[in-house]
Amino acid sequence: MLSLSVNYGSPVEGEGPSWRELPNGARVHSTAIVGFQPMRGKAFAKPIDENLRPFSGIATGVVIGPYAIIYAGATIGEDTQVCPYAHIREGARIGKRCVIGVGVRIGYDAVIGDDCQLMDDTHISGGTVIGDRCFISVQVLAVNDDRPRGYKWKGVTPATIGADCVIGAGARLRPGVVIGVGATVAMGAVVTRDVPVGATVKGMPARVEARSAEDNGPACGALMGFLSDDDLIAGLPRRVYPDDPGGSIPHVQV
Repeated sequence: MLSLSVNYGSPVEGEGPSWRELPNGARVHSTAIVGFQPMRGKAFAKPIDENLRPFSGIATGVVIGPYAIIYAGATIGEDTQVCPYAHIREGARIGKRCVIGVGVRIGYDAVIGDDCQLMDDTHISGGTVIGDRCFISVQVLAVNDDRPRGYKWKGVTPATIGADCVIGAGARLRPGVVIGVGATVAMGAVVTRDVPVGATVKGMPARVEARSAEDNGPACGALMGFLSDDDLIAGLPRRVYPDDPGGSIPHVQV
């Protein structure tokens, strides 16, 4: 894992000066910004962490496309592709072998598991957690605050999406909802309450259309705690950071 504060690397042979190759084999387009510092000002309600790491973690095999912006403190796992105009905010952690589509916005401290696909123009608000092997279609919106507070900062209530979920195009997720492992949210659905494990929901507001034969209990409440049921949280990424002794994505300052 390389840690960058500015664009770095050498031109990619055969692809001209527009692409830079990092020592670990990751590639960054010359128009992309890596290590962007969060903006500061009175208009921003969320306080900025003054101890924010001044670099971004880019793992082996990552490709960062034109005009993408990777904020300081974000980490991107091996072989993940970040498409043009995507924004990945500070503290966000992207897993291995993911596809982050054109114009996707991933908020601060969001966690994306391994093998996920987030399609074009999707917005994932700060703090959202998405488990492994999820497919998030185009123009999905997961918000984290339904009571705007202006300049006052009192925290947020992000959504949680379990492993192996499918979220259809244009779906909307209300702050704090929990989407159970293996669930499907239909195109255009507005999710205002928790979705049971393995269920399919549709409509506005979303209602359960079908349930998994394995669903023997209430709507995945254990996911909210992350530690109360090993079966339900299987595949969800842990909220660990590279600076922790047990962090799973080590940094190497360059």
